[in-house]
Amino acid sequence: MNNLCLFRFLFFLCGLGFLFTLSSCATYSPSTELIGLSSDLVIQRMGTPSSKLTDDNGFRLVYARGPFGKHTYFLYFSSDDKLLRSEQVLKESSFSLIKPGMSDGEVLNIIGPSKILMGGGKSPWTVWSYRYENSLCRWFQVEFRSDNRVKSAEYGRPPECNIRAPRVPGG
Repeated sequence: MNNLCLFRFLFFLCGLGFLFTLSSCATYSPSTELIGLSSDLVIQRMGTPSSKLTDDNGFRLVYARGPFGKHTYFLYFSSDDKLLRSEQVLKESSFSLIKPGMSDGEVLNIIGPSKILMGGGKSPWTVWSYRYENSLCRWFQVEFRSDNRVKSAEYGRPPECNIRAPRVPGG
């Protein structure tokens, strides 16, 4: 009888610990409930941001949910540290703003950092690749020259889309 009570008590403690752990997890995407909160409170709920960008109107916290995540969230704060709004920036309307000649900083201000970086051998170049939600299996890629200026920006096929279907014998 004593062992049964101990077992139930331990089971209760484990369940309570599990519920506490679930409630303290950072969220993947921002909700409207965060509007008006300070950056410290938002960070408590969302976790550590990928980066922080400042501008004349305030600042943005950037949450890049990669490398296989298809979302990057910009959380816009006022100069008095209150969350004004959030936006998911990995979308075609944002990609259309990326033009040859832009600096890497300008690209960061539009679509945030990429977690998938590739570089060239003898000729110095870098490609930033962004997965995003779309009905086709594609990603957006920005190629930079050695001077950190955009050489090209276009859609491509990520490696996981190049898997071929098995061949059927005799077919």
